[in-house]
Amino acid sequence: MFGYLVANRPELKIREYDRYRRYYCGVCRALKEVSGAKAQISISYDMAFVAMLLAGLYEPETNDYTARCAAHMGRKMHYLSNPYIDYAAEMNLLLTYYKCIDDWHDDKKPGARAMQLALKKSHKRLKEKYPEKVRKLAASMKRIWELESMEGEVDNMRLDDLCVEAGRLMEAIIAPHDDVWKSELELLGFSLGKYIYLLDAYDDLEKDIKKGDFNPLIGMRERPDFDEWIERMLLYTAADATAAFERLPILQDAEIIRNILYAGIWTKFHKKKNTKKED
Repeated sequence: MFGYLVANRPELKIREYDRYRRYYCGVCRALKEVSGAKAQISISYDMAFVAMLLAGLYEPETNDYTARCAAHMGRKMHYLSNPYIDYAAEMNLLLTYYKCIDDWHDDKKPGARAMQLALKKSHKRLKEKYPEKVRKLAASMKRIWELESMEGEVDNMRLDDLCVEAGRLMEAIIAPHDDVWKSELELLGFSLGKYIYLLDAYDDLEKDIKKGDFNPLIGMRERPDFDEWIERMLLYTAADATAAFERLPILQDAEIIRNILYAGIWTKFHKKKNTKKED
């Protein structure tokens, strides 16, 4: 359920892509500082988006550094550092921790269990730092497991409940402060969480059928308008997200953020839809 809030790279200017990459590298670097090198494998473009969004809204002092990166063959890479990049890294760790529990719960993946144990100390520390956020994350994950474990095929109401709980995951982590912008940020996060859950289910549908894994769309795939129906639901949630964003007074990196919200988040949907048409 990660990696869908990406930029549409061909539509970015070179300087915009460089700026976007520096945020991503900044979150990756912050993950190492917060929880060690092992945590860097959990890096997500979703959290790079969160870091850029919050930095654009609150405009903190941001520093630009250079460091050698093992993932890039020891080359020197530029990365940004500010409090919201650090915050995004912390939220990345929390979401990864609960995703690992989910993967172990669903498929008994050894790698997920190992990663969960590796992040246990970090989770304990972040639970003390963000008790309300962790409470909300745990409650939503528990409800998702309950909904996914229910007997029978998923109907529209149950699908909506699943999307709502996924929305609450992003809603819980996207607003760092209890201020005037909290409600708009939470609406943006809630809408994006719903979008990510639905798109993830659509993207993984054939794979889950082959593996016998749970997917909320399995019982609905025979609808003659299935792809168009999914696209309409994604459009509704994306519209809510973009409307919330446009109400925020963001100027810094606004065009990169718009690239992600208006075009980038659709990249995997259109790729999947076109692949199905070719098949």
